[in-house]
Order: sequence, then structure tokens, then C-alpha cells
Amino acid sequence: MNNLRIFVDAHVFDGPYQGTTSFIKGLYTALAKLYPKLEILMGANDTANLREEFSRLPNYCKFIKYTYKTWLRYFYDIPLILKKYKPSIAHFQYICPPGQNSTKYIVTIHDLLFNDFPEDFSISYRFFRNIFFKKSALKSDILTTVSQYSKKSIVRHYGIENDRISVIPNAVSDRYFLDYDKEKAKRFIFNKYGIKNYILYVSRIEPRKNHDMLLNSYLDLELWKRGIPLVFIGNCAGKNNKFLWMLKDLTGRIKGFIHHIDQLDENDLLEFYRGASLFIYPSKAEGFGIPPIEATALGIKTLCSNRTALADFGFLNSGLFNPYDIDELKEKIIMALDDKLFPEEELVDISNHVKLKYSWEKSASTFMKLIEKVV
Repeated sequence: MNNLRIFVDAHVFDGPYQGTTSFIKGLYTALAKLYPKLEILMGANDTANLREEFSRLPNYCKFIKYTYKTWLRYFYDIPLILKKYKPSIAHFQYICPPGQNSTKYIVTIHDLLFNDFPEDFSISYRFFRNIFFKKSALKSDILTTVSQYSKKSIVRHYGIENDRISVIPNAVSDRYFLDYDKEKAKRFIFNKYGIKNYILYVSRIEPRKNHDMLLNSYLDLELWKRGIPLVFIGNCAGKNNKFLWMLKDLTGRIKGFIHHIDQLDENDLLEFYRGASLFIYPSKAEGFGIPPIEATALGIKTLCSNRTALADFGFLNSGLFNPYDIDELKEKIIMALDDKLFPEEELVDISNHVKLKYSWEKSASTFMKLIEKVV
């Protein structure tokens, strides 16, 4: 569509990388590629980071600096931007501005896990989000989410009609499908980080991510005796005291085999994926779950939880497990390490399936069709 201008609230790029960040980056990078005349405006406090993250966007796209770093952006910064630039439509994650505005709104609600798993979230967290998320959903001209699981959750908790909600799934960056030399990746990780032959988990640290179950499985199996390290990559987004105390209590030889890396740049993260012997994603609750499909795209042996939105990854076959059953996880870890799961041809088939189903170009095309109906 020609002469289309989209404003994107991109304040999530001011903080640690997360699923919402990946969604915006993947979707709008693909949109710019598919629709070269599309004008994209993005708002955030850290506009220098936006320019770096979206270096592929055309020069006429703009990065607009917010005045406020808090929720005040919805009352001051964003209304002024909409009035000045008059975009055809504006895209928000979870929350859109209150009040009246002539601009049409897209709202993407990635999940309502705080309602499905209330024990992992405070009462105040749930209370305020339910108020603002529901109002934003009802106000939107286009309402999207990232999985069928999250769609059903929005219908159940907010009473919104099923037909009003469109699924625009997350996807995998093209760089995860490029050919690579696994031995070269292993050497890179060993030379820079001193780690080899490792099991990998990439995720923010919070209770629902189930880090403690994976660590307990590793300790029960005494995998350090086989010279197999366990690597956790992700920042501490929540107060998962149980897991953090477990890390602090590690002693002696075992401690040298457990690694936690708070955050990495994209290139080093990619090399960690490529060099892994096994990737495990034991999360109990996800609105989508990008890391498992990134690992499978690279042809890495992957064990993944079978709950919430992760149940959609049925193509993993015997790689799925119950995140509440530690014995099942331990059994599958041993089978995967001993090459009794995932023959080479199956890994290739899984990677090809991910490439066909989880494409940013495919999601961007579906997204644009929704916009064309209302603009």
C-alpha cells in the first residue's frame, strides 16, 4: 500500500531484550522489506538503540525521542506525536493511549499469563494490567496476539469475540537458517568463554520459566561428571529466589560447570546456539516461546515444554515433555545426549518445518492485510 504511515510505540527497546522486542523488530524489518514505500515512525527514549536495531529501515523512516520514561508517554508524548505526524495507524503492545484520537489503533496482546498463572504475579501487577489491557483491547481497531493459546486466553478473560482477534505469530530471523560450521562455533565459544560441550537455556529468569527444574535435573543426573556444562543466558526479570539461591549455594567442582550470562549481543548469542550440544526450554507458561524455534531452525537437538503456547510445537515429537515432571525431563536429557533422540534427518525436517511456518515475511503479509481493511 502506497502513502501509508505507521507509528510504532517502541519503548520496549529502552530495556532488556524480550519477546516483545523480537516481535517488533522481526515484524517491521519484514514489513519494510516487503513494502518499500511504507513509512514507519518509532517512538522510544533510546533512539540511538532504535537506529542500530533498525538499520535496515529506509532513511525516510523516523525515530522519535520520548520526553517521559514512564506511563506518562501515553498521556503526553504519544498524543503529541500522533497530532504532529498524523499516521494512518498506530501500533501498541498491550496498552494504547486513553482519550479520543482520530488515528486508528492496532493493539497486540502477547499473553495474559498473569491471569492463567496468578500465583507467579502480585495482586497489584494483575489488577492494573487487567484494567489497561482490557480497555486497550476494546478500544483497538485491530486486535492481534501471537498464538492460538493467547487468543483463547483473551476471549476467556476479557469476553472479546473470537473473530475480533487475529493471530500474527512470532517467527525466526533469516540468519538462523544460514549454513554454518558447528565446529567453528564451538571453537568460538570455547576461546571466548571457556565453555564446551554444553546444554543451553535462553530465557529471562522468572518463576514461570522453570529454571530451577532444569538445574535440579542437571544436578540429579550429575552431568558435570561427564564434563557437560549447563549454560543459562538471560537477565533476572523477576525475583525467582529459589533459582538464584540455588546458584549461590553451588560449591566446589559443580560450580565451575554452571554458567549464568546476563545478556549477550546478537552475534555471540547466535554462536552459543550453534555450538550447543542440547537446547532445553522447560518453561511452564508462554504466550509463544521464540528460543525453542530458533534452536530448532539451527538444527540443534531441542527439548521443550508441552504446556500453554508451547503445545503448538508438536513437530518436536518426542522432544516435548511435561514441565512438571522432572523424571521425564531427566530421561529425555540422557536420551538426547546419548543420541537416542533426534536422528539427523529428523533435525533437518524440523528445521524445514520451522522455516515454512514461522516466517516474518508471512506474518508481515498477514499483518498488512489487516491494516488494509481498516485504513
